Amino acid sequence: MKFIDFSDKINTPWIIVGLGNPGAKYKNTRHNIGWSVLDRINNKFNIDVNKKNKDYYISTLLMKKSKIIMLYPATFINNSGDIVTQITKKYNSKKIIVIYDDINLETGRIRIRKNGSSGGHNGMKSIISSLATEEFTRIRIGIGEPIIRSEQISYVLGKFQPEEKILINKSIDRCINALEIILETNIDEAMNIFNSQQ
Repeated sequence: MKFIDFSDKINTPWIIVGLGNPGAKYKNTRHNIGWSVLDRINNKFNIDVNKKNKDYYISTLLMKKSKIIMLYPATFINNSGDIVTQITKKYNSKKIIVIYDDINLETGRIRIRKNGSSGGHNGMKSIISSLATEEFTRIRIGIGEPIIRSEQISYVLGKFQPEEKILINKSIDRCINALEIILETNIDEAMNIFNSQQ
């Protein structure tokens, strides 16, 4: 997949949202896996991220004929919905893909869905509430669950252990490959390929 900056192409863009928290202490934490996916794409293809607005960062790309906006909400995960709604209205697009962490999936697994509930994820609750719909694509990346359930907050805000990083790096690559297929072909094919992978 070749990403390049776009300028004034005329078509409705895809909006790819990576969920995460702003600030250095949250970088590369489990809860910031959505940001990590976007970072991987931007770094790999040398795409600049616009960080002028305190409420969100974006990078703008073109893949073949598809305009893509990668959005980093920076209002903390639990308040992501207003920014996502703001950007979708700005670009008049309902083509949304949200990437986020899931403690109910084994570390490194990914799951793609066309729609659905928040599954208890507060960032997704915020987005669904603000958009007033569950009808948008999401890619969940498994981060596993803490041994002690009551330690969930510190767990998701913690960083991956060395053995986890290997699995997470592979899952980020699979997530990017899934995005390629969704954007170039369709979501059904991506689901068939990646939802069954170990």
